[in-house]
Amino acid sequence: MLKIRALVRYIHGLIYQGTGDLRTAINYYKVPDAERTNEIGIMSTLNLILILGGSVHKDLHTATSLLASIESVASAHPHILIQGAFNLVSAALEGPETANLMR
Repeated sequence: MLKIRALVRYIHGLIYQGTGDLRTAINYYKVPDAERTNEIGIMSTLNLILILGGSVHKDLHTATSLLASIESVASAHPHILIQGAFNLVSAALEGPETANLMR
């Protein structure tokens, strides 16, 4: 039952993010620390990091802290798509300067 609620909450966040209501999406993506270790919690946190790392709701301190809080679980996750999503968000948060160095 909790997984279904978490999934519905995540989907609500996706809908609000997709329609540009980032403030509401942020509220849906916030998950308790204990839930950040499951797939839905990781994806919610990654989407929250993307929003906080953007220009409108920029909060790099919180975004960096959230990224560090899921790094050990997400970077070694058994699902390769979770690992990939984590790596993409990490690179996006580092900024274009780092991306240019990697080219």
